[in-house]
Amino acid sequence: MVKERKKSNSLRENIENCVIMKNNERNCERHLFTIRQNRGVRMKLSANLIFDNFPAELDAVYHGQRESTLHLLRPEFLEKGQERFRTDHVYLVKAQDLPLRPQIEPGALILLLGDSVYLPRYEGKCNVIQLRGNVRSSHAFNLVSRIYNRFDRWEESLRKILDTTASLSEMIQCSREIFDNPIVVLNSNFHYLAHTDFSFVELGKMDRISWGSRESTGLPLESLNEFMELHEMSTDVREPLLLNLPGSTTLNVNLFENGEYSGCLSIDYRNRKYRESDKQLAIYLAEMIQLALRRYSSVSGSDQSRLRQALMDIVDGVQVTLNQRRTIDTSYLEQEHICVKIKFRSPLVQLPVKYLCNAIEDEFRRSVAFEYDESLICFIEISRQQAEEESYLTLLQKHLTPLLRAFDSSVGISDPFHDIYHARPYYYQACAAVENGQLFDSDKMFYPFRNYALRELLINAIGNLPMEMYYTQGLQNLMRHDQDSQVSYMETLRIFLDCNMSVTKTTAKLYLNRSTLIERLARIKRELNCDLEDPEQRLLLQILLKTQQIHGEIGRKV
Repeated sequence: MVKERKKSNSLRENIENCVIMKNNERNCERHLFTIRQNRGVRMKLSANLIFDNFPAELDAVYHGQRESTLHLLRPEFLEKGQERFRTDHVYLVKAQDLPLRPQIEPGALILLLGDSVYLPRYEGKCNVIQLRGNVRSSHAFNLVSRIYNRFDRWEESLRKILDTTASLSEMIQCSREIFDNPIVVLNSNFHYLAHTDFSFVELGKMDRISWGSRESTGLPLESLNEFMELHEMSTDVREPLLLNLPGSTTLNVNLFENGEYSGCLSIDYRNRKYRESDKQLAIYLAEMIQLALRRYSSVSGSDQSRLRQALMDIVDGVQVTLNQRRTIDTSYLEQEHICVKIKFRSPLVQLPVKYLCNAIEDEFRRSVAFEYDESLICFIEISRQQAEEESYLTLLQKHLTPLLRAFDSSVGISDPFHDIYHARPYYYQACAAVENGQLFDSDKMFYPFRNYALRELLINAIGNLPMEMYYTQGLQNLMRHDQDSQVSYMETLRIFLDCNMSVTKTTAKLYLNRSTLIERLARIKRELNCDLEDPEQRLLLQILLKTQQIHGEIGRKV
């Protein structure tokens, strides 16, 4: 029944995947057709964008409410006697020609040359960019035209790339001169899809770029942690997000595919300062990137994802399929493995799970990481020598400590094992290790199962019966004594047995003189009414006393 259900689910998923891929192709072709149809339509700008791109030496003043919508057509001169200013039009007007009684439609922009007493009549009705000083109308017209030409070339380049190679690297390279700052495109796993080469950034700032080196394939863990702490991973936000990181500012636009988060376009303002008009340009670039991603999107699973699912089924106790067995057999050599469980204090829904899985798999060769039961489960391959020498613990501490500190988490580590098909009990070892570790050693981060094996064994050995049900009559006598006395016979007996019944070692631990201890032990032996020289009776007492100690620690912790 399980196999039939899995085959049915697999067939249904394949059909759904084919439908999704076909719809993606149709949507992409529809967008590309629209772009080709609009080939003759030039890019529209906003009042903010025009104002921000005027030369710094020009004495320009913005009147009105700032707006960034790209809706303005190319500039035109206001004709003699014309009083109507139409929506989405940009009018170049000399101060002396400004109409006394204008008819202004919403969304018009006026480029005013000089000062005019009529200017207050226009404020509140439309936006006005005033060019003060002696600026010739022909010079002003050419300045604005050059601004439009610059963005026309950029839009044409993006459309050409989308229509041919759809290369993200080419898209952000041609956008570099527009933003004059490093540009990065990350996927949903926080791995680089494309980024600029930073060659235009001053050398003095190179070592402070938080996105990592050119050879990097993913966002550094330190940068991701910084990003999350400040912005709580707002992957559902569709508007541009301006983020103030220590030492820099970034403008981020989330990318989506079929309504789900698929990555992020980020502009790092290390060179030119941020402008409000950059938001609409970033949105436009993000839309082009989404079209490029959609064109080459694929929903087929990778070998790594199939391997994750196979190991997840093994942990679940589900019998693996023939295809899963082939995937496992071709992925693993004759090596040893360990299971690692990373438990986070924050809910996983607030964390970038895909990134964390990929970060771990990047750190450890031939490893598999996946989300399972509100934790991250990792199967890491180690050598036989590392297993024998337990040097893998040092390796884990070296590579996982930054992650554990960054995300306030701890890790349980199983014993090494050879057969990956027997991974399930070692998963339970890792679970037991992290649970016992967090309970008894909360100040630590790494919990090898071997350090907590005895505790786990004794806790589970009690079963459903109350612990007192296992006590001998002699132990019950000691318990009754301890309830009415400041001297604990149970504690004295436990330490005496832990010290292998050495009087010398016990006196040192209890800070007693020898005669006092011998007298107390004599009374304890009378109450116990058992032979401590008998190995089985001594073992039973040690188990019960150790279990009582552990349950006492649990009670104090809880």
